[in-house]
Amino acid sequence: MSDQKQNSPRPPRAPGHLEQEESKLWRLALLFLVLLATGLAALSWERLQNLPYHLGALPIGLLVLSILFAAYAYGRRREVGELKSLLQNLQERAGVTPSEEQLDHLSQLILRSQRSFKELIDSFDDIAFAISLDGTLRTVNRRVSDLLGIPFTEIVGRKIDEFIEEPQRDEADKGLSRFIETRRWSGVVRVRVKGNSRALYFDCVLNAIVKGDEVVGASTLARDVTEEREKERRFTELFETLQEGVYFSRPEGKLLDVNPALVSMLGYSSKEELLAVEPSGLNLNPDEDPVLGRGVDDRGGTRTREITLRRKDATPVIFQDASRAVWDGSGNIIRYQGTLVDVTEKRSDPGG
Repeated sequence: MSDQKQNSPRPPRAPGHLEQEESKLWRLALLFLVLLATGLAALSWERLQNLPYHLGALPIGLLVLSILFAAYAYGRRREVGELKSLLQNLQERAGVTPSEEQLDHLSQLILRSQRSFKELIDSFDDIAFAISLDGTLRTVNRRVSDLLGIPFTEIVGRKIDEFIEEPQRDEADKGLSRFIETRRWSGVVRVRVKGNSRALYFDCVLNAIVKGDEVVGASTLARDVTEEREKERRFTELFETLQEGVYFSRPEGKLLDVNPALVSMLGYSSKEELLAVEPSGLNLNPDEDPVLGRGVDDRGGTRTREITLRRKDATPVIFQDASRAVWDGSGNIIRYQGTLVDVTEKRSDPGG
């Protein structure tokens, strides 16, 4: 009889004063977030409508995103609160076997929480996974499954080098001790999936998974930057092989980068030697403003002009300059970039 009375279910524990205050604070914070987004959307609406771009949907998108986030955060907070309350009830009844109803409620809450978390990471466009220090994949998101072309269930629990040709395990081991020490790493990694000869590039961020003050694994978020890398490679190939001179310079005329053709045109032995030349060193008259810099009347638009530069041997060379200014977000010119075509012979030829 006493056992039956002891095991009888208790009514749910009423939330304490602090919990009520915490819940109230959560509601106020989320309400403030929505109101802030609404105000920002209202203030920026008219201004964005006047721009020559179709940006009118941005304030509405911001407002909708804020409302969705607030709803998601509030729902997750309720789930955590329910789980916390149930665990506290079980703790208060230490030594008493929990009922099947309580265990079922607890398992449902945990399952719902896990499902919500998986849905969240599966919604990422980036690759996300957790891996142990021995290379075993503990969890992956949908993007990993899509990349490998293998179902989730056939990936988790297996070693990553079963799927990845490059980088190899010994390459990763070289930086392992440093990662354990700093507990964070970021950088671009070249990856080749087994069965696919194409090289992929991922901008990765790794954070340590710590258990009992010991690093046991890493959580990884990786953004595919292959397309950007391939564009950079194609641009570099074009930059290096163009017969015209190509340059990048600061507004004051200091060269930032040049291609091999311009190095040859100006008679220097290497790119580094040319980049070390002071801006006025390319002028025939060193007292004048740097030719490749921003002139007094230059408003930062496109420049199509004929200029004369000084070669390393002090002889003049005439170029047709086609260049333009590059601005930053604050409206300041940060550099000029352009091409130079040698027209010296054409100008010296009376019939040209």
